[in-house]
Amino acid sequence: MKRLLLILILTFSFQSWTKADDISEFEIEGIALGDSALDYFSEEKIKLNSQNFFRNKKYTPVQNYKLSFFETYDFFDFRFLTGDKNYIMHSISGIVNFENKEYSECLNLSEKITNEIKDLMPNTKMEDHGNDIKTSGSPGTYSQKTFWTEDGFITVNCYNYDDKESSMDHLSVTIANKEYEDFITNDPY
Repeated sequence: MKRLLLILILTFSFQSWTKADDISEFEIEGIALGDSALDYFSEEKIKLNSQNFFRNKKYTPVQNYKLSFFETYDFFDFRFLTGDKNYIMHSISGIVNFENKEYSECLNLSEKITNEIKDLMPNTKMEDHGNDIKTSGSPGTYSQKTFWTEDGFITVNCYNYDDKESSMDHLSVTIANKEYEDFITNDPY
């Protein structure tokens, strides 16, 4: 299966890519939707890094920080169906820490990534939420752009929190399948 590598290069230079047919062709840190997390992480590591922040326990979130094979991102998060012994990933996210940088740097990188996705998926509907105030969780501002496809979505977000001690300013790129999209839009928190 043809796959494309979705890599952010912090020096703001990007590889040239061919046009993508669907979101399953994108990868973050060499990992794609539908892959088994066991191909990249030990079961022990998955269980150790599993989180418990959803009220609805259909999916288990996992957060990984600064692993040796990470080239671009500081964090790699994924979601799998709770109880799935194969740990098939339904959502993957690459996160870049912008804690000690200006929010404008995050917005600039977000814009570059968004433009790359537009070039790769020119017929995909994009929703620009602009810069807005966070209404849940830690207070602050965020910018979000979402690309909606028949098989899921891709979001590019920048978060700038008011209280730097409780949350980290960051950029995230998330790719999720349709099943996870349905779950997340029904307020699992």
